[in-house]
Amino acid sequence: MREGLIAYRATGAELARPYQLALLAQACGNAGQAETGLEKLGEALNVADRKGERYYVAELHRLRGELLQQRSGAQSRYLADHEAAQACFRDAIAIARQQGARSLELRTASSLARLCQREANVGAARQTLAAIHGAFAEGFDTADRQELFVYMFSGFCAAIVGLVITAQLQTAHPLTGQTFELNAIAAVVLGGTALMGGRGTVFGSVVGACVISILGDGMVMCGISDFWQMVIKGLVIIFAVVVDQLQQRLQTRMVSLTA
Repeated sequence: MREGLIAYRATGAELARPYQLALLAQACGNAGQAETGLEKLGEALNVADRKGERYYVAELHRLRGELLQQRSGAQSRYLADHEAAQACFRDAIAIARQQGARSLELRTASSLARLCQREANVGAARQTLAAIHGAFAEGFDTADRQELFVYMFSGFCAAIVGLVITAQLQTAHPLTGQTFELNAIAAVVLGGTALMGGRGTVFGSVVGACVISILGDGMVMCGISDFWQMVIKGLVIIFAVVVDQLQQRLQTRMVSLTA
């Protein structure tokens, strides 16, 4: 990508450069190079301001917020970066709303909701998503809209589970379901969902949930401690991921042989 950008600039062209730098910054973030990605986003924002090419500015601010979260290390820097990330997301939402770019506004609202969720501010996350959800009358099959629906439905299901557990235990505690996410990950991975995304079915996830429930009940009946139950479930996830990777490599090899 860097070579492509250098070759593009060598022609003297400047059109769509902020967008291209945003793609490079995103690739840097995926490679764990948050600092480099932030530098590219700073360059992209400067080009956008200088050239007046502002159609992608909202997404530049959103990506900056994502990379700021990824960069967070020490506690002092963590707090500062998360506050800066939240400000980036709010700036991006304001810009997208001013431009009428609903898709970019939805994407940024999802990022802000994830940040609020990580900070245990579920109410703010729900309010952020609800504010943009009602503005859509079409585009229900887009990836951003489907992601929004998944987060909202997941929150609804979590609320139902919280009510059921509270009724069973006759008490409520914020840490009651602290390890339930491991069960959820194990269930969907056993059901055939790839951890990298892009593949999976509802039926497979339901089957995986049944397998994990049976496994958990069996370990309880055998008197296995909570610690070793988590270890065994972690090993199940690792085994399922290894099998999935081997299947993908075998399919790729078969496709290359038949091509």
